[in-house]
Amino acid sequence: RELPVGCGFLADQLRRASASVVLNFAEGYDKGSLAEQRRFFRIARGSAQEVAAILDVAQALGAIAPAHFAAGQELADHIVRMLFRFRAAR
Repeated sequence: RELPVGCGFLADQLRRASASVVLNFAEGYDKGSLAEQRRFFRIARGSAQEVAAILDVAQALGAIAPAHFAAGQELADHIVRMLFRFRAAR
């Protein structure tokens, strides 16, 4: 919501990548085989890394407040680590 006019493409990509994290995790969680679960968890992790990259671009363009960038990066990093551990534990 806070991205300036002209950065709507970033907001849209951020929404899609964020949704992809949740949707791929949910789909993978219910898969019968370990290989399928891991594949969806890798996709979810990749989407979380995409979120972090989008935040990097927004910061480079001066389109995001430093506090929001730091909070978003921290959350994205936490989710990436969580998904890695979850995948390894299954």
